[in-house]
Amino acid sequence: MKSKRKRRRSRAKGIAEAYIHIKDAPHSLTKEEARRYLQRNIKKWAEKSFKNDVRIEITVEDGSLIVRVLVGALILADLVVIYGGFRSGIDYIVNDSWSFSNTVIESFKQDEHVSDQAIIRAERRLGVPGKIRRFYKSIDKINSADHSHNERQELIGDLKEEFISIIELLEAEQDRELFIAAIPDNLVSQLPQSLPAPIRGSITLEDDTNEIFVTHATDIQMPAPNRTGITHIVIRSDDEQYT
Repeated sequence: MKSKRKRRRSRAKGIAEAYIHIKDAPHSLTKEEARRYLQRNIKKWAEKSFKNDVRIEITVEDGSLIVRVLVGALILADLVVIYGGFRSGIDYIVNDSWSFSNTVIESFKQDEHVSDQAIIRAERRLGVPGKIRRFYKSIDKINSADHSHNERQELIGDLKEEFISIIELLEAEQDRELFIAAIPDNLVSQLPQSLPAPIRGSITLEDDTNEIFVTHATDIQMPAPNRTGITHIVIRSDDEQYT
């Protein structure tokens, strides 16, 4: 009997992440210089890519220089409302996230004189929206082809696992409702009805124990009147917090 492949659980977080691991950094590119460079530029890059307020965490690690720029949102619904429906909005957010991460990586390489040969790994991670888009594509795969009963049940089993892992990452009840509403009726009834509690900070990046905001007024026009038009930026360097 063919053994069922164990699925690797996703570590998706936020709505975007730029990741750069540099082995041979230029002598002038210290951890502090990398942090200062990102702090100077991150706001304009976020404004260019995202049409709503976001929360950004910058982490710079010692050793082989590792730079992470993680982007979070208040709730996905505030972003997708700009684009129309939830599913089409997710597609747009994924594209915006890729554009943002690409800008961070390519600008950092160019301005800090980091060659491709010096980079161990560079990733443009698509966060929770990327995971949601893959889920909807899996649904399309199930509905667009004839499958045997066993094949369909195996695909639905995989879909159930992905459904739960996404639900855990959606903190806002509105996000959960919109995500489920976009699932076709013939499949939503076969998915778990008892939903797990959300994992705090998956989208918002909030930290209960040590939360610092550096706020910068922006010119972004918010669709909801109660929004402040604020981009929240958290600068992290190893275990320290910078304001």
